[in-house]
Amino acid sequence: MDASRPPSSGPARSRLAVLDHQGHVIAANEAWLLAADDPSPALAGCRPGGDFVQWCEAHLDHAAGQAASGLRQVLAGDMDTFVQTLGDPGHRTELSATRLPHQPHVLVTLEDVADREAQGAQATAQIIDNIQEAFFALDRDWRVTYLNARAEALLDRPATELLGRSLWETFPHALLGRYLER
Repeated sequence: MDASRPPSSGPARSRLAVLDHQGHVIAANEAWLLAADDPSPALAGCRPGGDFVQWCEAHLDHAAGQAASGLRQVLAGDMDTFVQTLGDPGHRTELSATRLPHQPHVLVTLEDVADREAQGAQATAQIIDNIQEAFFALDRDWRVTYLNARAEALLDRPATELLGRSLWETFPHALLGRYLER
C-alpha cells in the first residue's frame, strides 16, 4: 500500500478527516474525499462512515501496527497527539492524529512530506536569490550545484554554463593563479 502517494487527480494537498471516538470518519476535506474515490490505494474506500483504524490495519504495510496503535491511544484519550511517517523514502506521508479539545473527536492529517520539503527548499532558494551578495554552492567534487543571480553577474557566466560543472574546470586560471602567487 502506498498511502503516502497523493491522489492521482490534482495537486497533492493535506488530506484531513475528523474521526469519532471509535475511529470512524465523520467528516473529511475535498483532498481526502478525492483520495478515497481514487482507484489506487491512496485511501481507497475510506469515506465518511468508514473505520480509519481498520483501514490502516488493512492497507498500511509494516507501519500498520504502529499507526493503528497510535490512533487507538489518541482515540482513547491516552495521548493527545500521534505522528508517524509512512511510506518509502521516495513517497513519504506524515500521518498525524490530534485529539480535539473538549470533544470526543480526533483530527487526522495525511500530508505529503516530499511536498513540504520541496516547499522548504524552494523558500530557501528564494531567500538566497534575493540577497545582495553573490552566493554559490558546491558539492564534494567542487561541482556548482547552485548560484544566485548576483553570483552569475560577478562570475560573468550564466547559470546554465556553470551548474553541474567543476569549479576548477570552469575557472582553471583561479587554481593556477593561487600557485603562481606563492
